[in-house]
Amino acid sequence: MNMNWDFDMATLDAGRVRDAVAAAVAELGLLSISGRRGSGKTLSVWRALERSGATVVEPIRLDRERLTLADVLAAIVRDLSTERPRHSNEARAGQARRLLRGAAGPVALLIDDAHGLHHNTLRGLKRLRELGARGRRRGALAIVLTGQSDATSRVPEVGLRSAHLALAGLTAGEIAGALRGAMGAGIEEAAAARIAQDPRAANWLDMQALARAAAREAELRGGGPVTAADAEKALGERREQTAPERDGADDARRMAAVRAGGRAARSAA
Repeated sequence: MNMNWDFDMATLDAGRVRDAVAAAVAELGLLSISGRRGSGKTLSVWRALERSGATVVEPIRLDRERLTLADVLAAIVRDLSTERPRHSNEARAGQARRLLRGAAGPVALLIDDAHGLHHNTLRGLKRLRELGARGRRRGALAIVLTGQSDATSRVPEVGLRSAHLALAGLTAGEIAGALRGAMGAGIEEAAAARIAQDPRAANWLDMQALARAAAREAELRGGGPVTAADAEKALGERREQTAPERDGADDARRMAAVRAGGRAARSAA
């Protein structure tokens, strides 16, 4: 069965990310967004940054534990100019300051998997915001961090000067809508509703795995749309293979966050 997950779907989490990123870009602030693996945070952040009109700077070092402020400064120089980053940190910082001050519009630094950043790098990011600010209270660029946990909470002086958004996960209605959008006539309403009841489906990647498992059950019985019975069997088999990553208390907190708006922010100190 063919499934097409390449579509833009409005969700509560995506709306929160859009608003939080827009605020960070407008205020040139520091924003940390956390969510489980496969929660859709990276895609939502990129779409929000594109919508904001900011020039995005993204360091290319894959080993986040070893990412340093020097790497970040080099990324600013590369992405905002055709210049080569200078070798000394002081000269490189001077390049970055000049480019940030001369930028035609807002600049946003994006660091994915930020939960792996060293605490010294996090402290450096706080100083980096002030690099081209010319004595103004707000920073020189917006900084958006994404990760499985709030990176800024590990360094109090950084956390107090940042905002944090924790993704709540997909709601049952969003799960059912995503399944219908990806599978079309290949899934019955009752089957989509049954998968949507499973707390594992609140995560985009886990939902897709459950949908594939249900589609295999439909093929094994001879084909046709996925039925509620196919979904039930697939859910049981997946439950035996891997225990749910979220327990009942976590799911209750997720639903409470959805009802309350799901946004937790710390005001800049």
